[in-house]
Amino acid sequence: MCRWQLQQCWVMAAAALYAQSAVQLTPEKPSVSIALTEQIRQHVPHVVEVPVVGVHNPSKVGISISVWLVGSRSSRSLIGSLSLFPADQPGVFRLRCEKAFAVTAKPSRVVLELKPSIAGQPLTATVTIGELQWLSDVPK
Repeated sequence: MCRWQLQQCWVMAAAALYAQSAVQLTPEKPSVSIALTEQIRQHVPHVVEVPVVGVHNPSKVGISISVWLVGSRSSRSLIGSLSLFPADQPGVFRLRCEKAFAVTAKPSRVVLELKPSIAGQPLTATVTIGELQWLSDVPK
């Protein structure tokens, strides 16, 4: 089996363990909270892959998505932020998450927040996020 096939098998196995449904971020509901599975809490991942699978942004206003790790006593740590460019183009983004897990007390969920890239601009975009992939190592 070649290296690529092994990598693909590993990613599919990870997806089966850590899958959740796709979520949609809208101007009316710009944030969503997703519970972490017990496997994620027990086996801290190094990277979270955030697939932006759909974007409806007719005004093409710059948008950002922040990814937060939330734990007990509402403690939260920023895993990272991503911006779409062009502002209506989907894509897959990888964010390192080890530090957020290290500083968040009893992590229990991840929160995704949609915002305009420039404060004060109206938010008109709708973004669909596919299943987050929690990876124990960065695929080569």
